[in-house]
Amino acid sequence: MKYQAVIFDFGGVIELNSTRDILEEIAEILHISPEKLKETYFKYNHLSNVHNMRWEDMIMEVIRVFDKNAATEDRVRTLLREDAAKKKVNTELLELFPVLRREGYKVAILSNNTSDLRKLLKEKGITPLVDEIVISGEIGFQKPHKEAFDVAFENWASGRKKLSSSTTRRRVWRKPPRSATIRFSSQTTKH
Repeated sequence: MKYQAVIFDFGGVIELNSTRDILEEIAEILHISPEKLKETYFKYNHLSNVHNMRWEDMIMEVIRVFDKNAATEDRVRTLLREDAAKKKVNTELLELFPVLRREGYKVAILSNNTSDLRKLLKEKGITPLVDEIVISGEIGFQKPHKEAFDVAFENWASGRKKLSSSTTRRRVWRKPPRSATIRFSSQTTKH
């Protein structure tokens, strides 16, 4: 069976991150270990990935666990903006999208992100290059949960082109499954 679609993540794939580890730098500002910050971050990141809270605002919630000082928040916000300004679009990868589409493949973006991503994709001219955009903050599921992938596949099967930001949110996981099985054409991948 031939593959029918190629799904790309946005952060770290289409948009290349700077070489710095932003969470490690924030941990330095807070005078805590990177591991402690990351542990707390992963307890909160569903606020952005599933509940559509702006990423910067979610980070501020994490910061307040350790430091409620406004000056610390300002310092971290500055760091986040500097980091965002250094991110670059992977233009070599984007050049592949029209080639894939000409060969008959659907091209999609599936990203743990907020609806702000939709505006960014439009501003950067990426929206017309893809057949589907699925954003976790809009659908109520985050990768690697099977349901996040199911949304993209359901839309292709129904013939809809793109999810709009008005798409009805789906049931939110209170407790993520231990394992999600995702079927890609003739292969099955366990997560």
